[in-house]
Amino acid sequence: AVGVDIEQLKKAPFDICGKFCTPSEMEYVGEDSTRFFELWTLKEAYLKATGEGLPGGLLSVEFTFPDGKPVCSDKNTVCRTIRDKDGQYIAAAIIRLPPHSKNNGFD
Repeated sequence: AVGVDIEQLKKAPFDICGKFCTPSEMEYVGEDSTRFFELWTLKEAYLKATGEGLPGGLLSVEFTFPDGKPVCSDKNTVCRTIRDKDGQYIAAAIIRLPPHSKNNGFD
């Protein structure tokens, strides 16, 4: 299954972080609007791939960012984010692989 989301980068509504961020995600986001929308697009793309929907689903998955690259708590998931060259938009793509798949999802 595949999920994709794109958002325009703007001032983030940080007051809603507690509704969709885990404590470690909140620490990663801090007061950085780009990180906020990076995480938001990843979560929306994940929920589109799983078909879960926003209510309750936003906290069902956690993303970490070792070396600045997103890693999903769902180990059958491959994820990527990209930004346009002007820095106005950020997009996320999620591929959920079948269990025990040897496919790495992205080249």
